[in-house]
Amino acid sequence: MKVPISWLSDYVDIDMPIEMLSHKLTMSGLEIGSIDTIGGDWGDLIVVGRILEINPHPNADRLKVPLIDVGQEEPVSVVCGAPNIRVGQNIAYASEGAKLTNPKTGQLEQLRKAEIRGISSLGMVCSSMELGISDDHQGILELDQELLPGTPLTDILGDQILETELTPNRPDCLSVVGTAYEVAALTDQDVTYPDTSYFVGDSADEIGSVMEVFVEEPNLCLRYTGTVVRNVQVGPSPSWLTNRLERAGIRPINNVVDITNYVMMELGQPLHAFDRAKVTGNTIYVRSAKDKEILKTLDGQVRNLTKETLVIADVSGPIGLAGIMGGANTEVDDATNDVFLEAANFSASSIRQSRSLLNLNTEASYRFERVLQPELALRALKRATKLLVEICNGSVTRGHIDVYPGKTEPQNITVSLNKLGRMLGAEFSYSQVLSVLLKLGFAELRQPSSVNDLIDTLDPSAAANRDYSLTVTPPYWRSDINIEEDVVEEFARIFGYDNLPSKRLTSEVPEFTPNQYLELKEIVRDNLVGTGMSEMVSYVVTSRENLRTVGAWPDSERAMKLLNPMDQTKPWLRSSLLGNLCEGLARNHRVAPSGVRMFEIGHVFTWAMNQSHDDLPNETEHLVGGITGLRSNVSIWQQAEEVVDFFDLKGILEHALPVKLNFSPADHPALKPGGCASISVNGAEVGYIGQINENVAGFFELPKDRTFIFEVDLEALANTYDNTPKLFESVARFPSSARDIALLADKQRSSAEIESIIGAHKLVEDVLPIDSYIGDGIPEGTKSLTYRIIFQSETGTLESGDVDKAQRQIMRSLKHQLNVDERFHVD
Repeated sequence: MKVPISWLSDYVDIDMPIEMLSHKLTMSGLEIGSIDTIGGDWGDLIVVGRILEINPHPNADRLKVPLIDVGQEEPVSVVCGAPNIRVGQNIAYASEGAKLTNPKTGQLEQLRKAEIRGISSLGMVCSSMELGISDDHQGILELDQELLPGTPLTDILGDQILETELTPNRPDCLSVVGTAYEVAALTDQDVTYPDTSYFVGDSADEIGSVMEVFVEEPNLCLRYTGTVVRNVQVGPSPSWLTNRLERAGIRPINNVVDITNYVMMELGQPLHAFDRAKVTGNTIYVRSAKDKEILKTLDGQVRNLTKETLVIADVSGPIGLAGIMGGANTEVDDATNDVFLEAANFSASSIRQSRSLLNLNTEASYRFERVLQPELALRALKRATKLLVEICNGSVTRGHIDVYPGKTEPQNITVSLNKLGRMLGAEFSYSQVLSVLLKLGFAELRQPSSVNDLIDTLDPSAAANRDYSLTVTPPYWRSDINIEEDVVEEFARIFGYDNLPSKRLTSEVPEFTPNQYLELKEIVRDNLVGTGMSEMVSYVVTSRENLRTVGAWPDSERAMKLLNPMDQTKPWLRSSLLGNLCEGLARNHRVAPSGVRMFEIGHVFTWAMNQSHDDLPNETEHLVGGITGLRSNVSIWQQAEEVVDFFDLKGILEHALPVKLNFSPADHPALKPGGCASISVNGAEVGYIGQINENVAGFFELPKDRTFIFEVDLEALANTYDNTPKLFESVARFPSSARDIALLADKQRSSAEIESIIGAHKLVEDVLPIDSYIGDGIPEGTKSLTYRIIFQSETGTLESGDVDKAQRQIMRSLKHQLNVDERFHVD
């Protein structure tokens, strides 16, 4: 929002340097992004000039040589090509040395004396663009006739403009008056509110006999006010109005439209003017659009409307998009005689939805989306009506339309001074707090004499101990003040957060309570990154085909579909991360086919069986990871490519998770039969790991023989995680001994079962699977498994006999429990 200081000064006195005011506003929460100065480079070299006579240029038909009174003893002559120059006109004259904006480059350049087609030009008659006031370069700038020649232009048009950077909860400061209330509170003064009174003739018609309004959507249109102004004279706006609009960033159009824009910038309430003669009938309807209705808007675009769009209509159809833009079919133009003026309040969510559907952003929609108060509408209507009467010489009807389905009682908020003091860390008096709030536009709700007053009279000590409070009504233009804490904030920011006294913390500093689950996530994330995996983050929405391919489609009853998805092809909340992981692996594999390693930690959503859809779904956090391609980057020293396999991913997972994992054969819809294992901790299943099957590989375009993935329920894993600080264990003092042993086991026997029995022996430090073989020399239905067993004792060096004895004990246990035989061993 651009706020010219010259405009702001109409409502509040500015008696401090602009930089100090900017600092005060910023410190109070109204951030000033920049300060622009108009006329800072003009000095005394650009003044008011008056055209005395205009002579033709002897050598150029399109050029003229005006004689200009610039307040000196002798008039000056210049060469000018502007089409709108005329005798008696007041203009902006720049003499040699003045700095002007070059319209072609946009840069400031110093004016020099020149000879144009044989005629000397001592200076220049300036346009608005050359002065840096606006982008208008169609002709010279015309000044008011009351100005005296020779008056420095800085005194007339010089200005400074504050550009505020507002948060969405402060639509009140999207207006000059709203900003004035902030300045008034900070500088301890009152605001001069704009005059809204106007003359109504004795013969004026009653508004009810001229126009009526029906609001068919009372939840979307909280208030609709309007009036009819007749016999308006449409034309250019006076210079003071156009100057203010241009400095506020609004392009002038004509006096009627400019007045609606002026009041919007002044009070923050959007308005619209319809050409009354182009409105069919005497009735305005505020309704939802009908399917297949169209409207050509003022920007020349034809809009296809849906029932989600709120429109202003007459009996023939839509004539405006409510709160966004008017229709071209009722546009005010030079032939307009009577106007119907509208000031309404529309639902913020409705405007936001319509604006989004139509992809149409306007100054009006920007304000309505931030929740305006309905009370603004009538005040803005009266203010605009006054200006239409004064500037356009219109005559107004008696009374006004005011349909107010969203009317509510004023909200009163009681503020405890004791609570305010506790929140801000200082004590403040009743009058001190009230003074600030009144300057912000609050109204005090005075309470009648009560029992408390009598008690205070009889027992003065009671007054000292009682918690005093004040009850106030928030300003009608503030939609962000609803509770006691909001009022405390208003006082605090105006008083100044930097003025609040500093105090030492009197309470004990709370002890840090570690979060075991967050700790586990960070450990897992750091460990995975340490193995060379990259973390990915995907959307929580996906497609039905994605979920079905990885076997994660629950069913139509338990799947969760968004009502308004960002992507219509992905409307479903994911019930597994595997599909998103495969999409990420495939996308990266296409650009890096040599090898990809990725993981993601994210939420999945499911409804339990028979769970009501009125309840929130179950939301749990899962970990997925996958690898594809080569085990390492190929180099000129590497003789053969080594592709990743199941054990690469298994090793990564075992390194990443700070718990003991057990793997056992399993089936999963996304994984290859025989190439899938369930992951369990302490007997509780927490996930799956394995090679993708052909269906998944084909759908996501991944290499089926070298892509391996896993998914782990992190919350289930956390239930098994023990973050108790580990005690130091001394390094083994005695050497270890290794034995390789080949075993003959049933083909269906899992390696985990064998490792568990071997590792249970007291002398076994570690068990490492080395090889698995099925083929010639092995009985049918069996397989050969080779392990390296690390033996070590904490009490002394192991002799060969000690290891032999331990190995015999292990083999007896394997034979007895699992019917596993020894093929051979290597010392």
